[in-house]
Amino acid sequence: MPSTTDLPVSQPAPAAERKALGAENCAKAVALVEDARSQRYMAGILNVSHSTIQRVLARFRETGRNIRRPG
Repeated sequence: MPSTTDLPVSQPAPAAERKALGAENCAKAVALVEDARSQRYMAGILNVSHSTIQRVLARFRETGRNIRRPG
């Protein structure tokens, strides 16, 4: 697996083309924040909005887990 520093930064997709993050990408977001990456950088890498990254990281800080809440 490539290092997080080797990942290319892509242009964010239009809002209509963005998808919710799956468990794998949530784990990548947590790994990137632990690697001291910015939230906007993570959003570009994972092709999601900045606010999606904010919610994922807030959930991780609150629960200690990176999976979605039930319901």
